[in-house]
Amino acid sequence: LRMPGRSSRATRLAVAIAGVTIHPPQVPVIQNANVETATDPERIRQALLEQVCRPVRWVETMRFLEREGVGRLVECGPGHVLGGLAKRTVHGFVLAHVSNSAALDAALA
Repeated sequence: LRMPGRSSRATRLAVAIAGVTIHPPQVPVIQNANVETATDPERIRQALLEQVCRPVRWVETMRFLEREGVGRLVECGPGHVLGGLAKRTVHGFVLAHVSNSAALDAALA
């Protein structure tokens, strides 16, 4: 994996994931540094490294989701920061917040 000017974090990540088997995803996964989906495992590996060194393209990612017909987002973990940003970026997203298994069950219902 080549990344000119790679940070030490990206280098450590490259070493850590070099031996990890990455399978093609069963659902689209959007890379937040290039706002693309990838199915090729080596492209996914490269995108993981790029995400360490590049800024998150939040607005473009949210608009990509909207163009793809996504209308419901589930924020996982503590806090509501990302959900709030999503709602301010693209109006009309339905947002569920999941911080435990009961909330996950409710979001999936």
